[in-house]
Amino acid sequence: MRQHFTHEAFVMKHWQLSGSTALALLLSSSAALAVTPEEVWTNWQAVLSGSGALTGGATTRNGDTLEATGVTWTLTNSDDASTVSTVFDKITFRDLGDGTVEITLPTSYPFTLTGGESDDPASFNVTTPTDGLRMIASGTAEATSYDFSADTYGLTADGFKKSSGEAIDLTIKAAMTGVAGKYAVTPGAGITGIDSSGKAASTTIDVVAKEPATDTEATFAITVGETSGTTKGTFVGQEMMANMSQALKAGFMVDSTSNIGPVTVKGNVVEGGKTTTIDATLGGLTSKVAIDSARVDYGFAITGFDGTVTGPDMPLPEVSSAFGELAFGVMLPVAMTDTPQDFTMLFKLADLTAADGLWAMFDPGSQLKRDPATLILDLKGKGRWTADIMDPAVQDQAAPPLELASLDLPQLLLKALGGEIAATGALTFDNSDLMTYGGLPAPTGKITANLKGINALIDTAVSMGLIPEEEVMGVRMGLAMFAKPGAGPDELVSEVEFKDKHLFVNGQQLQ
Repeated sequence: MRQHFTHEAFVMKHWQLSGSTALALLLSSSAALAVTPEEVWTNWQAVLSGSGALTGGATTRNGDTLEATGVTWTLTNSDDASTVSTVFDKITFRDLGDGTVEITLPTSYPFTLTGGESDDPASFNVTTPTDGLRMIASGTAEATSYDFSADTYGLTADGFKKSSGEAIDLTIKAAMTGVAGKYAVTPGAGITGIDSSGKAASTTIDVVAKEPATDTEATFAITVGETSGTTKGTFVGQEMMANMSQALKAGFMVDSTSNIGPVTVKGNVVEGGKTTTIDATLGGLTSKVAIDSARVDYGFAITGFDGTVTGPDMPLPEVSSAFGELAFGVMLPVAMTDTPQDFTMLFKLADLTAADGLWAMFDPGSQLKRDPATLILDLKGKGRWTADIMDPAVQDQAAPPLELASLDLPQLLLKALGGEIAATGALTFDNSDLMTYGGLPAPTGKITANLKGINALIDTAVSMGLIPEEEVMGVRMGLAMFAKPGAGPDELVSEVEFKDKHLFVNGQQLQ
């Protein structure tokens, strides 16, 4: 896949998330601003307009309360012109007489979607049953703060319909307890600053979907422990977000973190009278998303996954798997610079296990070792972009405009089936020499790999018939070309070195 697809996908997903986050903050927290109801309403318009198009909103002053009616908010995806919009019949802003304003939202509002596939939802309705919800705005028009809390905050989405008007039998219910948070909004010329934090003691999500044509019904129940998050950002108008290069130059940035507590998932899918069950647990999840004019920093980590699927139409009556940790992270510069900048990348899958029944499908004799498997790839280095990679014209280029200066390998670890490969190393690159290695910058440096248990694994593969007897000699000879005996039994070492425009393996020159 070409590099520009990766950046474009990330940018568009992040843009949509930013718009949805801004709307969610206004809906589920006490939004922000102002010493007067009018200033608060002006601030709300600035926030909503920064993530979508705001229309309507006729206002009427009734004593200490300002009412805004017929407010429509629309978010448009510039890629395919699809939209999502909602209408708030009435939002009230009540002056509490102490320099603060209480905000009250409608408990029900419809959503409409356009531009999707014919079978996709085209409209649905949202209701928000709450208990003890309190939303207070304070501060000044130039720097407004919002504080919100609720004993419970619920959300129900139903009434789904296709563009043809055909009903979709789908209901989603969510409820959070112990909700509290705050955020500050600072409007500016063409930009809006938001600094927010929030938490919920617990969350439940229930989904029920039915498809009469196939006699199918699916139900899912999800519980989540304590959840918290922070977001700090500077947001620009929706039109500018269509060109991320221009948005970043105008000051767009976001830095967001989230922490999600233990998660349980229980699901049942009944089709034609046959039931498939899904049970899964997670120890927790953390994530971060940051982007500004200099870098993109994205990552997540999931711990303690354990999942089981049972059903009558599967190869096995039960399939289960677990892992200790799944993590991914990438930090890349995004600006075009004259000097190399730091980048990092991490992938980690630790302690992956599978149930014996799954193993038995390809190893019925239990010859392979079934110890937990682990894969870790940790990279860092320096490089620079020779063009603005956020520019749509540059993203259409076949090759990324990258000049790589160095690449370090702090850790490569693969443990599985009784074998282990561990490697470290560091390389630098001469970008003035693209001839020696066929268009790639000439490297200098060394990578050292240590292999354990490989010969025993080959023997097991032969006994299982995975490697034919007549081919095993060639496999061992190929291994001997690139590795030498290590310190212990069934240990091998391979040293790959690039030096003086030549390639050496264990001291032997191959190029």
